[in-house]
Amino acid sequence: MNANATNRRKPANGLAKLSILLLTAGALLAGCTSQAAPNPTPEASSASNRVKVEPVARISMGDPREQIGEVSASVRFDIVTQAGGTMLSLLKGNGDRVRQGDVIARLEDATAALEREKAELGLRSAEQALASSKAELDSSRLQLEANISKLEDQLKELQRAGDEAGAADARRNLDIYKKQLQGLDAKGSIASAQSAVDNARLSLKAAELALQQYEIKAPADGVLTGVKTDAGAYVSPGAVFGVVQNVSKVKVKVKLTEATIDLARNKKEMLIASDDGKSPAKARVVRLSDLPDPSTNTYDLELEADNASGALKPGARVRVQLTTPEEETVVAVPSLAVVRDGEETSVFVVSGGKAAKKKVELGRVNGIYQEIRSGLNVGDTLVVSGQHGLKDGQAVEIESK
Repeated sequence: MNANATNRRKPANGLAKLSILLLTAGALLAGCTSQAAPNPTPEASSASNRVKVEPVARISMGDPREQIGEVSASVRFDIVTQAGGTMLSLLKGNGDRVRQGDVIARLEDATAALEREKAELGLRSAEQALASSKAELDSSRLQLEANISKLEDQLKELQRAGDEAGAADARRNLDIYKKQLQGLDAKGSIASAQSAVDNARLSLKAAELALQQYEIKAPADGVLTGVKTDAGAYVSPGAVFGVVQNVSKVKVKVKLTEATIDLARNKKEMLIASDDGKSPAKARVVRLSDLPDPSTNTYDLELEADNASGALKPGARVRVQLTTPEEETVVAVPSLAVVRDGEETSVFVVSGGKAAKKKVELGRVNGIYQEIRSGLNVGDTLVVSGQHGLKDGQAVEIESK
C-alpha cells in the first residue's frame, strides 16, 4: 500500500511544478513586453505644437456706412397771394426752377380788367382835353400876337401922319391886346388839364397793379415747392400759395440713432450722394445735437452744401456717408483664428518662438474676417491654425507655407 500511495503523489507534484513554471514564464513575458514599449520621441512631441501664422493686417469691413438725409433750401420765400379769385392756369409746378418775376399762376381777373379799361379811357379823355386846351391857347395867342403886330404898324403910320387922335386910339387898343396876351399866359386852363392827365395816369397805374395781383409771380430765384392748388380752385387773398426755395446752398437733415451718433462726432464735413450717378459732394457739418429728441430718441445732424448747379432739389433724399473708406479699413483677423471660452475671446500670437494669448474685443464681421477693436496691432504674428489647445507661453514651431 505504501508503494501505491507514493506512486499517486508523484503526478500531483508534477502538476504543481508545471503551474509554477507557467506563472513564472507569464511574468517574464509581461516584464519583457513592458520594457519593449517605446517612449515618445522628441519629434512626436513637437509635432503637436506646430502652427500656421500670418501677419495681422488692416482689412476693409465694407463700403462707408450711410444714413438717409432730406434736402431743404438754406433760404425760402413764401408766395403770398395779393388778390383772390378762381385760378385759371398753373404755369409752374413743384420742383420747377423759377426766376424772380416769373408768372406761376393766373387768377380770374375780369373785374380788374374792366377797371383798367376804364382807367385807360379816362386817360385818353384827359389827354384829349389837354391837347384841345393847348390848341385853343395856341390859336388865341397867335391871333392876339397878329393883332398886336398890326396895331403897332398902324400906330407908327398915325404918328408919322401927325394924327394924334388916331394914334391915341391905337395905343389904347394895343394896350388891351397886350393885356389879353398876358392874361392868356396866366390862365390855369392848361395846368388844370395837365393835372387831370396826371391823375388819369395814376389811376391807370393803380388799375394795372391791381390786375397784376391776379398773376401769382415768383418772389425770388429758386425752386418752386409747396403748391397744393389746381386750376379751377378758388384762391383766397393773403394765402400762402407756395414756397420758392433758394437752392444755391442747401441743407441736409439727418436723424441719427444711438448706434450711429458716434460715427458723426468731431467731424467737420461729410460726403453726400444722390442716386443720379454723380460723384459725391462735400457737405459741411453745421450742427449735431448733444441730446436725443425725446419723441423719436434720435439725434439731429444738419449739413450744408453748395448747390450752384441746382442738382440737389428740396425734398429730395440723399445718402450721407457717415464714414470714409479709410475709416472702414480696420485691424481684422480670420474669424477661425479667434478662440472663444465662454464670453472671453482671444487669439494667439507668436513672439520669440512662444505662443502668447491675447484677449481681444471683437467688432463687425465681413466675410471670413472679424474686426478687432482692441488687443492686437498691425504686424503681430497671428496664429491662424493650430491655436486650439495651445497654452500661453508654450513653445511652438511655425510651419512653412
